[in-house]
Amino acid sequence: MNALKNEKYEKILRTMSILAIVVCCLLLFPQVRNFVIETGEIIIGRSLEHDKWMKRLIKYLLFVILCFVAIQVSLLKIAQDFSEKYGRKLFTAVSVAIIAMSIVVRMIMYIKCRSLWLDEALFAESIVSRNWFELLIPPLSNMQSAPVLYVIVVKAITSVFGNSEACLRIFSLISLLCLLVCEMVFLKRAFGLNNYMISFIVAVTSLLPGYIWYSNEFKPYMGDVFFAVLTILLYYLYTKGKIKLPVLTGLYILLLGFSSPSIFFIGGTLFFDFISCKIR
Repeated sequence: MNALKNEKYEKILRTMSILAIVVCCLLLFPQVRNFVIETGEIIIGRSLEHDKWMKRLIKYLLFVILCFVAIQVSLLKIAQDFSEKYGRKLFTAVSVAIIAMSIVVRMIMYIKCRSLWLDEALFAESIVSRNWFELLIPPLSNMQSAPVLYVIVVKAITSVFGNSEACLRIFSLISLLCLLVCEMVFLKRAFGLNNYMISFIVAVTSLLPGYIWYSNEFKPYMGDVFFAVLTILLYYLYTKGKIKLPVLTGLYILLLGFSSPSIFFIGGTLFFDFISCKIR
């Protein structure tokens, strides 16, 4: 019975995919795309950027066609047999390769050492021009702000290695690498996921556009993400008896020195712990 249902669903999916591919292929013709854009202008009651949407539709259509072709291939018996034998191993290998490539891309961006943009430069003025004591007195120059321990660590790095763009941004790059490791540990311990699922989730994380940019920027944003995940991981270890409450408290205080948004995650974990105790 289940086999018949699966076969029926596969036929429906195959038919819908073929129809979708045919429709998308028709839309690749300029005349059809032009008609669609003009119809859209009539419906919404305003003019669209015609040339821009003509080019944009091609990209969207090619992507949709590729997706439905992939569905067609996945429904083939040979592809299904191959997936059962090697699917997970291949998927894991591809995910690991994506993670590795994303790290390589970040390293290339880091080595190219692009110039500081305005907001980074305004922030860098305090690191370069102020001494250790002055950095502890808010506000920073140009109305900038940052967690005190983040400022101190960056100041220490620049004091040892110089005031280059690379030295100013190294903390963000290290934070990204720590985030990926922390995420893997958390998914493995807290959810018991296998390597197949962990590699996929970490690969998606490594490809997030915001993370690619912030991992190569002189701002504490990448550290904020890492310390947020670390906050949750530490609380999980505490619930499992791996660390004691005084240690957790000390680490949470330390995290607040590196990341201001961590206070929301710390508050969330403590509130959850309070509610859990009340329920028990």
